[in-house]
Amino acid sequence: MPKPEIALRFSKTTTLLRFKNLLPFDAHRSATEYEIKLLSDYLQIAQKAVGHAEKKAKNDFDRFVAKIKDQQLREFYASQLLRHAALFREELPMRVRYGFILLLYSVFETRSRALCLEIQRRTPELRLRLADLRGSRSIQGVFIFLRKLANISIPEQHSLDQLRIIRNCIAHVNGCVDDDDSPKRVRKVVRESKGAHVDRNGYIMLKATYCSEQLRIVQKFFECSFTELRFGAGYGFSPRPAVRHGVSYETLNGKMIFKIIGERDVRKILNTRI
Repeated sequence: MPKPEIALRFSKTTTLLRFKNLLPFDAHRSATEYEIKLLSDYLQIAQKAVGHAEKKAKNDFDRFVAKIKDQQLREFYASQLLRHAALFREELPMRVRYGFILLLYSVFETRSRALCLEIQRRTPELRLRLADLRGSRSIQGVFIFLRKLANISIPEQHSLDQLRIIRNCIAHVNGCVDDDDSPKRVRKVVRESKGAHVDRNGYIMLKATYCSEQLRIVQKFFECSFTELRFGAGYGFSPRPAVRHGVSYETLNGKMIFKIIGERDVRKILNTRI
């Protein structure tokens, strides 16, 4: 793969990096890969946050109980430890994983539709567009477009359909299987999904391994699609303008120009509370 030429132009407050001959790289692919990388980081951070919260709450609880001298009160408060365990071992992790699955499916849905639109842009000879297909607003319409018009395979379609069913149960009825329009179908999908089960109260419970596996499936879907479509490689960061993070870019005459904000402005950004 040829390396891009880099020309530097200095000014008092900014440095411009002009990248020439970026043909081997692909902005659309980079945008999708960046979204997936964000999800991966989010999952790791969220899992660690729950663990830290549990540890802090347990320490606070122990310090509180240690101050109680009355034995009966100590036994009463000690019994509350069961509620503490349920909160941090079941309920909070479940909410974090529910949120991750909702985010993951949202990225999968929006980026797969964006992929279809990108194919249309790069292949103007296509007689039909995504909008011309029945069910074009659903993921099934996306699958039809990719298989029938773009002529690419979707090896993970069954797994992605199962992800959709579990996601819909979470999004529409808060994960309560019996409240779903098709509870038997949901239970069947959950049984077939590693790291998922229905608890004694009828709610979908997800392990961290389930979330990691679904992330892998979505990532594989896009990687296989980009490979079959012969899209160029990604370049590791979002191609969207990101002035608020210290860097911006624009395309000028087919070339990408990157502007790095001066040190004073970067320090101001870093000192701004998120």
